[in-house]
Amino acid sequence: MKSVRKQSDTTMDNVMRAMRDLFQSAQTVSKTDKCVQSLRKLYADNEEHFCEPFFRFVRKTLQSPDKSPFTKRSIEFIIKFLAQIGKDDSKNAENDECERRVDESTCDDIGFEMFGSESFETVTKISQTQALVDKLVTEVILPYSRAALANIRINTCLLVSKLFAEIDDVDNNVYEELKKTLGDLIADKNPSVRFVAASALYRFQEVDNPNCIATSAYRFHLQYDVVHDVRLAVLNALEPSKTTLTDFISRTRDVKDIIRKTAFLKIAQRIHVKSFTIEQRLNLLKNGLNDRSKHVRKVVETKLVDSWLQAYNNDIIELLTSLDIQSDPPTIEKLLDVIFMQKLQQVTKDLRSALHVYVEEFKEQMLDSRKLLTKSPLTVERSFLWKCLVTFCKNNEDLIAEKTKTTSEEEDNDVIEEIDEMLADIDVSPTENAYTSAANAETEPRDDNQNHNNPKRAKTLKEPIFLVDEIVPQLPHICNYLNKFTSKIDRNDYSIEELMDFEFMYNQLMAILLVYEIEDEAQRRELKKMCNNMLFAETLSVKFQDYITPIMKCLATNVFPDSMALLEFTAEATSGVYNSLAGNEEITKTTQISASQLREYEVRHAKLTVDINEKREELDEAIKGQNYIEAQQIKETLDVLNKEKNELKSLLLEVSCQPSSQGQSQRAMTVNLRDHPKELLKCLQIFGGCLEFGNFTEINDIIQTHIINITEPGILSDEPRIRCLGIKVTGLCCLISPELCQRNFTLLHQILMHDSEKSQAMALKVILDFLCQHGLSVLTNNMSDKVQPYIGKQSISSTSDRRESSDSSEILENPLEEASIGSNEKTLIQTEKDDEEVMKLLMKMLCEQLDSSSNEISHIAAQGVAKLLLLGRLYSPNLLSQLIIKWYRSDVYPETKHFLGVFIPIYAFSDVKYSPVNSTQLSGQTAVEECFMETIETVYKHKYVAQNMNHSRFSQETVFETDIATIDLENMIHFFVELMSDEIHPRIAVIVCQKMMDILQLNSSAAFKAQSEMLVKFLPKVLSLLTLSVASKPQLRDLRVLIRNIKTNIENRITKCPQIVLKRLDKFASKIEMCLSQFSSQDASFTEQQSTPVKSNEQLFDELNKSLNQSKTMDEITEEYEETEASRTKSHEQTEEDDEENTSIDSDDDNDSESDDNDNDETIINESFL
Repeated sequence: MKSVRKQSDTTMDNVMRAMRDLFQSAQTVSKTDKCVQSLRKLYADNEEHFCEPFFRFVRKTLQSPDKSPFTKRSIEFIIKFLAQIGKDDSKNAENDECERRVDESTCDDIGFEMFGSESFETVTKISQTQALVDKLVTEVILPYSRAALANIRINTCLLVSKLFAEIDDVDNNVYEELKKTLGDLIADKNPSVRFVAASALYRFQEVDNPNCIATSAYRFHLQYDVVHDVRLAVLNALEPSKTTLTDFISRTRDVKDIIRKTAFLKIAQRIHVKSFTIEQRLNLLKNGLNDRSKHVRKVVETKLVDSWLQAYNNDIIELLTSLDIQSDPPTIEKLLDVIFMQKLQQVTKDLRSALHVYVEEFKEQMLDSRKLLTKSPLTVERSFLWKCLVTFCKNNEDLIAEKTKTTSEEEDNDVIEEIDEMLADIDVSPTENAYTSAANAETEPRDDNQNHNNPKRAKTLKEPIFLVDEIVPQLPHICNYLNKFTSKIDRNDYSIEELMDFEFMYNQLMAILLVYEIEDEAQRRELKKMCNNMLFAETLSVKFQDYITPIMKCLATNVFPDSMALLEFTAEATSGVYNSLAGNEEITKTTQISASQLREYEVRHAKLTVDINEKREELDEAIKGQNYIEAQQIKETLDVLNKEKNELKSLLLEVSCQPSSQGQSQRAMTVNLRDHPKELLKCLQIFGGCLEFGNFTEINDIIQTHIINITEPGILSDEPRIRCLGIKVTGLCCLISPELCQRNFTLLHQILMHDSEKSQAMALKVILDFLCQHGLSVLTNNMSDKVQPYIGKQSISSTSDRRESSDSSEILENPLEEASIGSNEKTLIQTEKDDEEVMKLLMKMLCEQLDSSSNEISHIAAQGVAKLLLLGRLYSPNLLSQLIIKWYRSDVYPETKHFLGVFIPIYAFSDVKYSPVNSTQLSGQTAVEECFMETIETVYKHKYVAQNMNHSRFSQETVFETDIATIDLENMIHFFVELMSDEIHPRIAVIVCQKMMDILQLNSSAAFKAQSEMLVKFLPKVLSLLTLSVASKPQLRDLRVLIRNIKTNIENRITKCPQIVLKRLDKFASKIEMCLSQFSSQDASFTEQQSTPVKSNEQLFDELNKSLNQSKTMDEITEEYEETEASRTKSHEQTEEDDEENTSIDSDDDNDSESDDNDNDETIINESFL
C-alpha cells in the first residue's frame, strides 16, 4: 500500500515538474504550439494525476497581475490546450457514432419485440473535455470569481471569455451557475471587472428569451453604467433582437463619440433596415447625419447609408418610399446629397463618375424629350428626387466640372499609353519607316468615325460638364407644366391625403424654378404670367396650406430683383384679390360736395387727429402702469379712430383731385376683410411673402396701408390659422421698424399669455426675433437721445453766458435754466424706473416661457434666450442658471436637451461681449462665475426639500420639483468646473469660502442642519477641483486666512466631522502654500536681478502708513480672527497677528480694487437691462 502511494506521489511530482517546464516554455510565443502538444501528451499518459497540478497552475495564473504578459500568455496556453483535447474528443465521438450505427444495423426486430427498445438504448458518454472543463469551472473559476482582489476577478472573467469562445460542451448545471456568477460580476464595483465580465457573458445570451439574465444585465448597464468603456463592451457583446432594438437606437445618442460610432456601425452591419419603423429610420438618419463628430458622420455616410441602399437593390426611389419624405424633408435631402456625393467620387469601368451614369439613367427612364417628368407618373418620391438632383448638380457645378475634367485627362492618358504600346510592338526599319507609312496612308481609306470605334473616347468627347442642363427643362416648358398641374387641382376634388401629396409635389416643382438664372425680359414676363395665374386660382388657397409663399420667393428671386418693384406687385395682387371680392363695382366713388361739407370734413379730420394723439398718450400711461385691460380697450378705440381717419383722408384726397401715386393700394376698403377669411388669408400670404423675401429698411406708405387693412384684421380674426399668420406678418414688420416693436409689444404679450398654443408660439417667436434684431433697448424709452441734445444746448448757452459775464466781469445766475435741468434729471430718473419695470416684465416673461408645460414653447424660449445671449443683446446669469438646470432635468424635450448641450459650452467660452453703459465688458465666463453658486444652491434646496418634505426649512421659499431634486449635484459641480477657465478659479474659491463661512456663522441650529450637507459634502468638493495657478498673491493670502477660519470653525461646530472634509481642506491649503512659495521664489529672484536703487526705510514706512490708512476690510477680518483664536497661546496669537498684519499691508490695494470691482459688478447687474 505504501509503495503504491509512493509511486503515485512520484508520478505526481513528475507531472508537476513537467507541467512547470511547459508553462515556463509557453511564455515564448514561438514555442506555444509545441508546448500544447507536449501538455496534450502528458494529459493522455497521466490522466489520473493531471487535474490537480493543472488546476494549481491555473490558480497561479489567475492570481497573477491582470496586466502582466505572463498572465495573458498563460491563459492563451490553457485555452489552446483545452481546445486541442476538445478536437480529439470530437473525432473520437464521430468514430464511436459510426460503430454504434453498425451495431444497431445488425440487431433484428425480434430482439426489440422480446426485450423492448429500452434495453438497446445507448447511454450518452461524457467526454474528457467536458469533464475537465466542468471540474475546472467548479473547483477553480467559480470560487475565484468571488475573490477579494480585483485582478483575480478580472483574470477569471478573461479566462471564461476565451474558454467559451472555443468550447461549447459544458454541463447544464455548471452552465447556469456560471451564468449567474457572471451576471453578478457585471455589477461589480470595479469598472475593469465589469468590462471583462461583459465580454465573458457574450456566449450566455439567449436571444429568443425575453427574460434572459445576460440580456437584462446588458440592457441595464448599457443605459446606466457611468463608465463608457463598460458601455462600449456591452454594446459590442449585445446581440440584436426585437427586445434590444431600442437599446441600439438609444446608444446613437450617447455622450461618447466612440459609442455612437459603434452603435451606428453595428446597426449598419447586423440589423436590417426593415426592422425599424419609419420614425426610427428618420431619427437614425437625422442624428447620424447631423452628429457633431466627423467620425460618426463618416460611419453613417459610408456604412449605414450604403447598407440601407443595398437593402433596396440600390433603388433610391424604393429607399425614399420607406422613409416617408414628407415627415422630414431636410433630413432626406441631406441623405440624397450624401448619396450623390458618393456617386460623384466613384469611377465606373468606362472612367466616368457614377453620378454621370445615374443622371443619364434618370433622364432616360423618367424625363421626356422636353426634360419634363412625364414618362413615369409624378409622385412624391420622384418629384423630390428630381428637385434634389437638380439642386445638387447646380450647387456643385465646379466640383462636377473638375471631376469630369480629371476623368477626361485620365482617359486621354490611357489612350496615349495604348497607342505607345501598339507602336512599340511594331518593328519597322529606319529606312522603310517614312515611306511605308506614307504609302499606307495613300492606299488605306481614312475612317472619319474612328472615335466611334472607341466607346471610351466617344463618351469622353460627349460628356457634359454641367449636368444640371441635362435634367432641367426650358423655362416655358416647365411654366406650362406647372400651369396644367395647378389648374387640374383647382378644377377637381381630391381627398385630404391626395391634396397633401399634391402640395408637396408643387413645392418641389417651384423649388426647381429657383435654379434658373433669368436675364431675359421675355422669360421674366413668362414667369410673372404663370405666377399671376396661380395667385388668382379660385380654390388653391383652400386646398393647399400655403401655396403663395413659394410663388413670392420665386418672384423675389427671378422676376423682381428690386424690392420696391416686388412691393408694387404685392399691392396690385392684394388689390386684385379685393376687386374680385367686390365684383365689378368700384371700391370708392368720387362725389361732388360743397365747400362747406369739405370744411366740415377737414375739421372732423383734425379733431380725429387730436383724439388719436390723446389716446396714444393714455395708451402709453396704461402700459407704464401695467394696466393691460385698459390698454386693450384704448387700443380698440384707437383702431376705430384710425379707420375713420383713413376713410376721411381718402375722401379728401379724391375730392381735392390728387391721384394716388401708389394705385389702388391706397384706396380705402369699404368691405371688411374679416368677413371674408379666404380672401384675407390670401392677402396675408402675399404680403407676408413680400416682407419675407424682400429687402426693406423702412415702413413706407404702401406697407403702412397693408398693415392697417390686412395685418390688423388678420390678428383680430377668429380663425386660428389666419390669426397665426397675422402675428407672423406683424413680426416681419417689426423687424423693419423698432417703433412697431414698441407699439405691438403689449398686444403680443397678451397673445402670449391668453391665446391658443399655436398663437402663443408664434407671438413668442416674433418677440424674440425683434429682440435679436433691435436689442432689448427697443422696448425701453431711451431718453438719452432725447435729453442729451437739450442738455447740450443748455451747456452751450451757459458757456456763452459765462463768456459774456466774463467780459462784463459779472456772474449771472439763471434760475429757470436750473429748473429746466432739474426737471430733465427727474424725467430721466423716472424713465430709468420705467425701463427697469419693462425689463423686469420681460425677464419674468422669458423665465415663465422657459418653464412652460408646452414642449414647443419651452423649446422656442430656450433657443431665443440662447440667441440673445450669444448675440450680446442680453446678459443674465439667472437665465443661464435656469438653462443649465433645464439641461440636467430628465423631463426636458430631447431636442431642447441636445440644443442646450451644444449651446452652454459655446457660450461659456465665446468671445461675445456684453457692454452696458458705463460698465466693463461682460462675457460668458463672467456669467458662469455669477450663476455658479446660485445654481448649486437652487439644486441643493430642491434635494433637501425632497429628503425632508415634512420639516423643510426651504418649503416656504422653494417650489419643489421632483426632476430638479434628482439632479446629480456632484456631476453638475464637475460640469461647472469644466466650463470655467483658470482665470476665474481663484474668484470662485473666494466665493465658496465665503459661503462656507456664512453657513458656519448661522445661529439657528435648524438652519445650520439644513445647510450642513452643503458645507460638508459639496463645497469642499468644489475646492478640491479648483486650480490656483493664476491666482494673485493677495488672493492667495486671503484664501489662506479663510481656510484657517473655516477649518477651525468646522472642528468647533461639528463634533464628528468626516475626515474626507478635513483632508480636502488640507489639500486646498497645501495648494495655497505651494503657490505662495512660488511667489516667494519669484520675488527673491527678481530682487537679485533688480538694478534700480533701493528705497530708503523712511520712504517704505510712509508708503506703509498710507496703505494701512486705506485698509478697512482686513482689520475687521483680523478682529474676528483674534476672537476665534482666544484659546491659543500668547506667542501663537502674536505670530498670527503679525501674519495678518503683513497680509493686510500687501493686500490693501487689492482690497480697494476688489471693492471697486464689486461696485462695478452691482452697477452692471442693475444697468445691464437699460
